[in-house]
Amino acid sequence: MPLCVYAINREFAKLGCVEEFKFDLSTGEAIIVYNDSICGLNDVYRGVRNAGYDVVKEVAVFVVEDLDTGLASYIEKRLCKTTGIFDCISSISTSTVKVVYNPYTLSSSDVEKIFSGLGVGFRKLLEESIARGKAFEKSSLLRRVLSFSIGVAVVSIAIASMLMNIHISYNYVYYLAIASSVVIALNYDILRRGFAALARLSPTMDSLVSLSTTISFLFGLASLLGVAPKGSGLSTESFFEASAGVLGFVGFGLYLEERIRRSAWSSVEDLVKRLYSKARVVVGDKVVEVDAEKVSPESIVEIRAGEIIPVDGVVVDGDGYVDESSFTGEPLPVHKSAKTRDPVLAGTILVSGYLRVRATRVGRETMLYRIIETIREAQFYKPKALRVADKFVGVFTWLVIALGISVLLYWGIIVSDFAKAIMFTATVFATACPCAIGIAVPMAVSIAVVAASRKGVVIRRGDVFDRLLESSTIIFDKTGTLTIGKPHVENIWIVNNTVDEKTLLFYICSVESRSEHPIAKAVTDFCKDKGVETGDVEEFNHFPGLGVVGIINNSTVSIGNMELLKRMGVEEMEKLEKIDDIISSKGSTPVLVALNNSLVAVIEVSDRLRPEAEKVVRYLKSLGYRIGIASGDVKGSVERYAKALQLDFYRYELKPLEKTELVKEIQSKGEKILYVGDGVNDAATISVAHVGVAMGGGADVSKEAGDVVLTSNKLSDLVFIIELSKKVRRKFLENIAWAFIYNIALLPIAAGVFYSHGVFMRPEMGAAAMILSDVSVVLNSLRLLKQSTSSSI
Repeated sequence: MPLCVYAINREFAKLGCVEEFKFDLSTGEAIIVYNDSICGLNDVYRGVRNAGYDVVKEVAVFVVEDLDTGLASYIEKRLCKTTGIFDCISSISTSTVKVVYNPYTLSSSDVEKIFSGLGVGFRKLLEESIARGKAFEKSSLLRRVLSFSIGVAVVSIAIASMLMNIHISYNYVYYLAIASSVVIALNYDILRRGFAALARLSPTMDSLVSLSTTISFLFGLASLLGVAPKGSGLSTESFFEASAGVLGFVGFGLYLEERIRRSAWSSVEDLVKRLYSKARVVVGDKVVEVDAEKVSPESIVEIRAGEIIPVDGVVVDGDGYVDESSFTGEPLPVHKSAKTRDPVLAGTILVSGYLRVRATRVGRETMLYRIIETIREAQFYKPKALRVADKFVGVFTWLVIALGISVLLYWGIIVSDFAKAIMFTATVFATACPCAIGIAVPMAVSIAVVAASRKGVVIRRGDVFDRLLESSTIIFDKTGTLTIGKPHVENIWIVNNTVDEKTLLFYICSVESRSEHPIAKAVTDFCKDKGVETGDVEEFNHFPGLGVVGIINNSTVSIGNMELLKRMGVEEMEKLEKIDDIISSKGSTPVLVALNNSLVAVIEVSDRLRPEAEKVVRYLKSLGYRIGIASGDVKGSVERYAKALQLDFYRYELKPLEKTELVKEIQSKGEKILYVGDGVNDAATISVAHVGVAMGGGADVSKEAGDVVLTSNKLSDLVFIIELSKKVRRKFLENIAWAFIYNIALLPIAAGVFYSHGVFMRPEMGAAAMILSDVSVVLNSLRLLKQSTSSSI
């Protein structure tokens, strides 16, 4: 059975709903029969992804107006039941919903029509949404400020008249009724959404606000018209002021909350703006200005001091200092020069100097775009705490409605005071909104993702913070991870005199010039220093974890480890023993060279530990992690580094799949592995680990596989991200505590339990407390931005 089929079948077995799975290896097509009474298509889709594979799919992202927990849950449930939609995930912090669909079943316009049928305000996410957002912000600000001003004025007048025992004329009550009507009209959107959610039986915060406001206003109106039951001294204006106060406070509070959220995302929006900068392209003797996204690869782009570099590329003319802090978190600019053909990234800023850059990647292919997409993507992965909070909020909203009805019946029937029944019911609805609980976890996760990106760490999934803290064992790749990844050639040992040194170097340098492995880079650098010329390689093959084989001038050149040479039929291995002992005792790596299947030389390659490696390992061990190395290098070299760092275990001479199997084997015993690697041969292992961390200086494929990418390429950022995870978990708990404190403390008062002692609340007071609860949660989460700029290492 192929490995992919085995892995997918294993995930399907966990679901317990897949009855048949047929897979055609030649076409990659599969037929899956599942019991839809047990699981949905999204479960099947996630099962395939959990196995490390994927399906052909398209993605559409929608911005939904005032998305909250209840609305998000409703949208997810509705869309996931639709044929052709694999998955639907919402992000409250960014007010977006991502829809993953089968392009063979649905088109993009079909998905938009389905979304329209949900009856919610939305627009498809485009990059220009930033500008639209600002226009919306201005109109929203005007409405919210006006309604808040009227609401505060109405409440203030009512309180002043009560305290000063001033009799309000009957005509004045009309003015209060009109003022309340204006506030209701200015906040029509909250009422519309609230009653719409009630109609679809998925009440939200807006539903509770709408109920509170509406019953207050209608009772005040009925009292004014003389058709309401007589109460115990509560005046008609009390109910008008309550409706105006609740909506005035809630509307303005929501606006403030949205502003604070936007400020947390301002750094990401700044990155988006950089994508759409202008570029000056050199065309012959002229320089033409075009949109950066329209630059073609291989074009030459001119950048002056103070400008944003608009493309990924290589410096071909000039030199200067570039601010790369958006990617690495490092505040000091880095020198870039045409002499060394330094690479530059779109979105970085040329602080001083002048550069001409040959574009290698533009627009959506740039590293900047991928980072932005990764940050956005992370919002859609929910930690366990958020999934629990989502379910709780859905149940809690119904409980609040039930409590409101109970309060209405108690005060209206048992106490026989209908005015108080209305007032306390409205207060319960205004006070008990679970919105603070709903945003407690997503706000902390979203802001932590942004904080990490500022530090040069890309979080690809929002549930990573949970999984990092669940991990028990950390396994490092060696080269490029624990070491700096820039090995150099120490010596070349000739073991067979059948070929002269000059010819031997010609063969070695020619073949290694075709490889991108760090050891090959060390060899080619050595060749350049020696002035060795290279020739055309007629045939070249790379064997991951083993080495390379090339044919040049009809001679077969094999360069790699002992396993490769054995497979090539080389038999004179006894010559190696003494040399191997010498090289291994120095912690270096022996690279064997065979010519026409006869051993001719051994290249001694050395690397150096990262300067921070020892501190990082010591800190991680102090946290209780078991730490080991899984390397393809020889025993002597791996053993030396493992002893130097006092690691718990080490494995050597592992091929890529053997690393993967090692991680699976340890995880099958109940441990959860955090794997850190950088190379092509680490990609599969990174993808199967409980948490996969890719070094930023490594291969693109490993970065694609990683849950976390250390774009700064600093091992110490692993410590930063673990410390950040602890802070995020603490914020979860603090935020939920904030939210519960308000609800638990105020609900009995809102229900009138202490009325006989003269302690009670009015609806507008409950609304103000609710907004205070929301703002407390958001501000508490924002502290992550300030607390996350440094780590212990």
